[in-house]
Amino acid sequence: MRKGQYDDAITALSKYDAEDDITGAIALGCIGDAYMEKGNKEEAMNFYKKASDYDQNQFTAPIYLMKQAMVLELNNDYKSAYDIYNRIKRDFPNSTEARQIATYMARAEAHMN
Repeated sequence: MRKGQYDDAITALSKYDAEDDITGAIALGCIGDAYMEKGNKEEAMNFYKKASDYDQNQFTAPIYLMKQAMVLELNNDYKSAYDIYNRIKRDFPNSTEARQIATYMARAEAHMN
């Protein structure tokens, strides 16, 4: 992906057969990243959702939930982004993403008013 070959990355990652839950989620998330780089926010969102749902662990799930919220904010859907931030706060309080979640929640809330 660093070379800008996003279609090749999507193809290769789609063929990846994960041997564990973490790398499976990361592969799906990377496909989402490739779609974001191509400007396809809808497909990126689909893959970020798949990645966050793939395994509800404290490491990968909050990463891809944050990416979902980012896409929602880019689409001016601050209410949905806020809901995802709240989910991170509630379901993954010990994650790295939860450390600064209040800042993201306040920003989304400010845009909702």
